[in-house]
Amino acid sequence: MLSFPVMSFPVMNFPVMKFSVVKTKPALTVLLLILGVAGGAPSAQAATRTLPEPPLESLQEARSLLERADKLGQQGRYAEAISLAERALEQQQTVFGEVHLDVLQSLVILADLYRVNKQYSRAEALFQRALPLGRRIWGEETPSVARILFNFGVMYLEAGDIDQAEPLLLDALNMRRQVMPDRYPEMIASLHAMGALHATKGDYPEAEILLKEAVEILEEHLTPTAYSDIKSLRTLLNQVRRFRRRPFGSSIALLAQGLKTPINGITG
Repeated sequence: MLSFPVMSFPVMNFPVMKFSVVKTKPALTVLLLILGVAGGAPSAQAATRTLPEPPLESLQEARSLLERADKLGQQGRYAEAISLAERALEQQQTVFGEVHLDVLQSLVILADLYRVNKQYSRAEALFQRALPLGRRIWGEETPSVARILFNFGVMYLEAGDIDQAEPLLLDALNMRRQVMPDRYPEMIASLHAMGALHATKGDYPEAEILLKEAVEILEEHLTPTAYSDIKSLRTLLNQVRRFRRRPFGSSIALLAQGLKTPINGITG
């Protein structure tokens, strides 16, 4: 198997989950947290636990900060968004402590803001906190935990750390196969990322298998926006196939360009 430095193929712009700000109310039982395309239900134990009454003014201020941070992040104003999200997290930790749904939400939003701003060490620290907290609140294997795994793995992939990215992305893919096989956008995102990872490692046969599966799933769920997505995935798949048949040095630029092609409309 051919190999080459990880950064020969800069893998960027992978679609990741967008954590929407959830407006829960004090003293209500936590039943569901909606994140991005579809949220994951918490564990049975968490679902029956009634939250204590927090200071309402502090709670509303923190959630307002997080909503503003989310909007600024969508506009690409990352420095401003990070500042607000950091304040929201600090306030929520003061109100709720370390173990709470609102704290988890702030952790994942701030972690992803750090990721898109290429502050990978800060993003890593928050993902490391968010992952066990998500498992504690939602359970070990849920769609929302799979999304945290996926975003965490994409962060390492974008940073060029393939060894750290692979187990996280693989766990996310396997979890999605188990708990959300019909959620095709998430499955395509996982297959896309794992296919690119294997291509970056030089494992083109495995990359071809994963990307082919992604194309087949997308073809089964055609929507008005799916045609451009299929074209992008097919382009990458064909580049991987051609790369397998060409000398190592002659095709680096070809595949590198394909790996940077985002798949529109697909969220992790």
